Amino acid sequence: MREWREQWPGGLDREGYSTLNLIAHCRQGALGYNYGQCSSCQHKEWFASSCGDRHCPMCLGPRQAQWSQRTCERLPDCPHFHLTFSVPPQLWEFFEHNYRVAAEMLFKAVAESLKEFQRNNWKVVEGGFLAVLHTWGSALNWHPHLHVLVSSGGADAAGNWRQVRPGYAFPVRAMSAKVGGLLSGRAGKARRRPLDPVAGALRHRREETGLAGGADRRPLAGLQ
Repeated sequence: MREWREQWPGGLDREGYSTLNLIAHCRQGALGYNYGQCSSCQHKEWFASSCGDRHCPMCLGPRQAQWSQRTCERLPDCPHFHLTFSVPPQLWEFFEHNYRVAAEMLFKAVAESLKEFQRNNWKVVEGGFLAVLHTWGSALNWHPHLHVLVSSGGADAAGNWRQVRPGYAFPVRAMSAKVGGLLSGRAGKARRRPLDPVAGALRHRREETGLAGGADRRPLAGLQ
C-alpha cells in the first residue's frame, strides 16, 4: 500500500490510508485467524479474520444485503416515485459539524413537506415513503442528500389502494422551496445555540478526492 499512497490525487490522510490498508488485508491472514468447528459434523477449520471496516465490500456487503432485505419486507408492493433532496451548499459546513442534529432536521423537513404535498395534491389518499441519507457524492466529495421512495398512491378512507397519476409526483420547484425553507430556518435557529459537544469528532475532510473515515457516517433511514 505504501507505494500507492503518494500516487493518490492530493495524497492520503492517515484515516484514509488506514481504511485502505485494512481493506487490502481483509481475510488475507495479516489480521489474524479465527478457529471454527461445525456443530453437526465436528469439522474444525482456521479461517482468516475480516477487517470489519464499513467501507469494505466484503464486510459491508452482507450487512447491506440484510438491511435491504429487512427494509423490503416492510414495503408495500406498489409503484413508486424516486425523489432526491440535496442539502444547499451553504449548509454543508453546518451539516458536517452538527451531523446528527442536522440529519434529523433534514429528515423532518422532507417528511413534513411530503405529507403536506400529499394532502394538498392527493386529497383523500394517504401515501407512504422511505428515506435514506447519503453523505457522499459519486466523486467521493462531501454532499449530504436524501433519496426518497414515495408510493405513487395510497390508502383511501376505506383502506383501499388508490393509484395517483403515474408519471408525476409533485411540483419540483414548489417542493424544493418548501424543504429548503424549513431546513434553512431551523438551521438558522440552531446556530444561535450550542450543538453537538463532540462536533470535533465529526469533522471531516471535504476535498473532492477525500475518503470517508473517522466520523460516524452510517446511512440513516426513515420510513413513513
